[in-house]
Amino acid sequence: MTGRFSRSFAQIFVEELLGRGYQLQYEAKAYKAKLHKERVKEARENSINLYGVDDTVTDQEGKTYKGTVYAIFEKLELNPAQQQSDYAEMNSIDKFGKFVSVKYKNEKKRERTKKFTAKSNTKFCADDDGTEKCFMGMKTKGNALKKLSNASNFGFDNSYFYEIIYENNGQMVLSKPGEEGSYVLKFSDKKEGFIIDSRKNDKVSAKLSKYISNCKSLAEDIGKGEFDLSNLGNLKQIVDEYCKNL
Repeated sequence: MTGRFSRSFAQIFVEELLGRGYQLQYEAKAYKAKLHKERVKEARENSINLYGVDDTVTDQEGKTYKGTVYAIFEKLELNPAQQQSDYAEMNSIDKFGKFVSVKYKNEKKRERTKKFTAKSNTKFCADDDGTEKCFMGMKTKGNALKKLSNASNFGFDNSYFYEIIYENNGQMVLSKPGEEGSYVLKFSDKKEGFIIDSRKNDKVSAKLSKYISNCKSLAEDIGKGEFDLSNLGNLKQIVDEYCKNL
């Protein structure tokens, strides 16, 4: 009797331990999944990427698509201690800032998704937490070393989507998302933008002066070093003065 009771008790005890183990394992998996979901949500909120925001994309021909916009400018970092990207991430890094997609409904009210490239001079706008931001895709001039680096890394394509931060009569000052102090000047009569970055002011000024030599008066002032090109206000002034007095 005692033997049967002891064996039965042992069986029940083991079964309960196993049951608790399975339950703990299930709870651990559920907690891990919840934690991962929260981390993804937080990472997205802190990212410069645009995930499914409502607005428009306008192609080179001027056709506008209204719908849900997606644009990826950077890797979504979930582990701050990670120093290097894995193979899959490296395999897609050349897409950062170079593509935008929009999910929209066609004339038949059917859902479609269309992808656009920065090199096609596409413009898109997106509502980012109540603030509308607009971006312009383009190739750039002004930094041969950076272009060479981009060419070797990204298949000879240095186009990118830059955020429009100032515009006057078709002339623009733009910035590179996530890269503070890096600007682009875009003039309506020139297909490519001009990079303004951390190089010495005299070197950038000389190149910019040559680039806008068709606007003689402004080009001369820039060449003389009258503008500190690291100052955003000065870049806006250049845009305002562009070709007003040739």
